[in-house]
Amino acid sequence: MALVAWLVSPLVLTLLGMSATGVLIWFAGPLLHFGQFDPLATVEARLLAIVALLSIWGVIALISVWMDRRRNAQMVEQLATDAETGAEASAELNSSIA
Repeated sequence: MALVAWLVSPLVLTLLGMSATGVLIWFAGPLLHFGQFDPLATVEARLLAIVALLSIWGVIALISVWMDRRRNAQMVEQLATDAETGAEASAELNSSIA
């Protein structure tokens, strides 16, 4: 069961998708034509397309991690503020009861 969970994890699925896209660019790229223009006919052009794809994916992944960490820090700060406010309200309530 752990193997299935690992195989359907977002990281593994993303890597499989990126690998499949890279293989598609590598083998089907030379077949792509726009009139007389063959954008992926050379090895260098296909390598550049694959590297660009991986770079864009990496930047998006880094932005996602940065945003998650930022949201987590904001949530921790809000929880700490709420805890302080709750402690003050509890102390006020206890003093008014006593």
